[in-house]
Amino acid sequence: MSKITLVGKICTPVVAVTVGQNNTNVKKFVVQVSSGGSTGNNPRVDNQNNSNVKNSFFSIMAFGKISENAFAKGQTIQIDGRLEISEFQMDSTKPPKQAAIVTPEHVTMLQGNIAHYAKAYNMLGNLVSSDAEVYNATSMNIYSQKIAINKRVGENDYPSFYKIKFFGDRGEKLFSKQLLNKIKVKKVLVDGTISATYTDKEKNGQPITYFNCEINVNDFQIAQFSANDGQQNQGGNFGNKQQNGFGQQGKDFAAGNSEQNIAAEQIPEINIDEIDEDQIPF
Repeated sequence: MSKITLVGKICTPVVAVTVGQNNTNVKKFVVQVSSGGSTGNNPRVDNQNNSNVKNSFFSIMAFGKISENAFAKGQTIQIDGRLEISEFQMDSTKPPKQAAIVTPEHVTMLQGNIAHYAKAYNMLGNLVSSDAEVYNATSMNIYSQKIAINKRVGENDYPSFYKIKFFGDRGEKLFSKQLLNKIKVKKVLVDGTISATYTDKEKNGQPITYFNCEINVNDFQIAQFSANDGQQNQGGNFGNKQQNGFGQQGKDFAAGNSEQNIAAEQIPEINIDEIDEDQIPF
């Protein structure tokens, strides 16, 4: 199970439906999280008049009591809840799309121009790729891996896939120690800032929308080494997770390979293809 906290603006009409045999009330909508622009001298004041603004879209499924909130398009909202990647459909007239879906556990309606953010935490997943990919950015290398986080319902498995990214010396240190290699490491635990973007491109002359969900890692810990690696199988102690980072870090971490206490790097602006600010993907 993955957790998320985000602040953003409801950017679609709110759709109310009932589901299941018990006719559970559900409200569906999309929250746009705009980040990366200049906020002036006040980090809580939103100022999106900046070409570096990056828009992410999180699909919200509010059930039961949470759905009784008076959600409305244009509201700024803070949501704490559970996160997964799956198909999302606003209504039957629109096709479903791959989306970062948030099930709220707590919501707060906000007033004023509050700065947006989205942070994922308790992301315990298996490494997917054989090793990290290395990209040569202008000022530093970027190290990218994928993790899979599974949710089991009955006898069915529903995996969610996320790209995790490390920057500069921090990524190089992990990469050189093979701590981003799935032959050596099986499970990792990460926290970080998360984005969910849609990019329109052409493939074989046909327009295709690509969904990207990426985590710029702040806190990182090995949860389990691969069984055939010969290392101590379990990583650090996860029982002391604190609100703003891991508590007791790497107590039982094998062979002095703990990287949890590395300070978060200053994340550079990355030039990527972005959808138009007014083009909501749902």
